[in-house]
Amino acid sequence: MSRAQLTSTVEQNTGGIVPNNVAGKNLCINGGFDIWQRGTSSSTDQVYLPDRWWMRAVGTTTNSQSTDVPSGVPVQYSIQGLTAAGSSFPQYHHSLEQAEVIPLRGQTVVVSWYMKANSTWTNAFGPTAYYSNSTDARGSLSTGVTTNLGPTGSMPTTSWARYYATATIPSDAVGFQFQFNPTVVQASGASIKMTAVQIEVGTIPTPFARAGGRLQGELALCQRYYYRQNLANNTGVYMTYLGNATMSATLYFPTIMRVTPSATCNINSYTTSNSPTATQVYLNAYYVGNLSGTWSSGATTIGAGSPNFGYINLYGWTSPTTGLLYSLGGGTSCYADWSAEL
Repeated sequence: MSRAQLTSTVEQNTGGIVPNNVAGKNLCINGGFDIWQRGTSSSTDQVYLPDRWWMRAVGTTTNSQSTDVPSGVPVQYSIQGLTAAGSSFPQYHHSLEQAEVIPLRGQTVVVSWYMKANSTWTNAFGPTAYYSNSTDARGSLSTGVTTNLGPTGSMPTTSWARYYATATIPSDAVGFQFQFNPTVVQASGASIKMTAVQIEVGTIPTPFARAGGRLQGELALCQRYYYRQNLANNTGVYMTYLGNATMSATLYFPTIMRVTPSATCNINSYTTSNSPTATQVYLNAYYVGNLSGTWSSGATTIGAGSPNFGYINLYGWTSPTTGLLYSLGGGTSCYADWSAEL
């Protein structure tokens, strides 16, 4: 090992100077809130919104993307929780899977984040830690782990500032989670913003870096857990007739997913026109002027054959041309989802 390599390693392990683009030191995927495959705003409680972040919108709360970020930090978005009634608040969870947790057993990790609040917000907003010794499933991470706040505590102000806390991964941990909570419910109009979340080995936070190094790496990490195929207009998805009134398409995921994913779709009806409503899909015969065959009312199934690929089947076809390639299109809100989230 060269002197330069040794110096870099020592600095990283002791919280010294570390370049902002070091990939892998940050265990928090999408800590800079770069990737929002599901959309950029939600008032629904207990859902994923930005990738890898499971969120609560308790009472009347909206979680949404914001371009308000701290100066000098290499991020372009933050997550904002805004209440619209009393006794409301947001809550943000980030979980680590077994393959990441087991090598960390017995080690101390530090979670750091930037946050600010408006003048209506009251009381602290910070992390509590939970783990399971049997599974990394998010909903089973219920055993508390002691979290020690840094010297600035976790009380936000109306200006951006960085905060941090440490926790030791239990020696039998299989799954681990940091959960960002307010200490009390909030009044209407209270706002909290957070970004540049980093989880790393050590006791002092180093400069923020994306888990994937750059945006493309961050996207690939997110798509290992979740992938949305937008079916609006020309999708590049083609279907063939399998017989038994069934059209089928195989969709290969852009990256191998964590496990064979579950699948859902936002397809509510069908049309033989290429002017669909928001949640309709349609087919055109590829390289042929008119659609061959008749699409009656039928069902849609969507699923995954492995962590590598998924499929869409459309049923209810009469007399299509066998072997003809059909182009699948859809309305503006038509999509297929594959999720391997914890």
